[in-house]
Amino acid sequence: MGRGHGGTRSGSGTVATTERGLSQKVARAVTQMEESIRTNSFESVHAFDDMGNETYQKQGSAKDAYRVTGIDVKMLKDKVVTHNHPRSLGKSGIKSIGNSLSPSDIVTAVVSDAREMRAASPRYTFSMKRPAGGWGVSEKELKSRYSSVVRRINKLDSAYIKSQNYKVAAIERAEATYWHRVNKALAKSLGWDYSKSKKK
Repeated sequence: MGRGHGGTRSGSGTVATTERGLSQKVARAVTQMEESIRTNSFESVHAFDDMGNETYQKQGSAKDAYRVTGIDVKMLKDKVVTHNHPRSLGKSGIKSIGNSLSPSDIVTAVVSDAREMRAASPRYTFSMKRPAGGWGVSEKELKSRYSSVVRRINKLDSAYIKSQNYKVAAIERAEATYWHRVNKALAKSLGWDYSKSKKK
């Protein structure tokens, strides 16, 4: 799939990492949506085409505000998909960072062949972009890779927390950054483009 040459710029004049590779029109549509949903108490999913048009949206139910079910993956092919992660609403300190993309987010991106999967927490945006040659893995292989990466990150976390004498601050830091580190390691192992950027 072709990529745009423009990008949105922060107040400092630099292109936000998560918006690199998107045309200005698409980046504007996606980031405006993210600003409108990132502090919602319920989760919603939105997909955009190459022209910046919203082509799909689905909202979570009141019963399960943190998860959207029944997503039509056929509607997400080649789209930039974004959604909000509300779990960190009202949290302070490192817990306010919010979760990065979940395993189900990444599986959805691969199964649907989405162009990009994004998640907006109250403070950050997280993004996993499909390489030019495609995601390059089956769902089965992806889950196997995930298991391997998770085992490695868990070992590192255990060693880190132990080295910090099991202090609460160390445990909270490990928990708050867990999925970010998992996704960073997963992307490196598969040659994917993973990034995060702080809310402007």
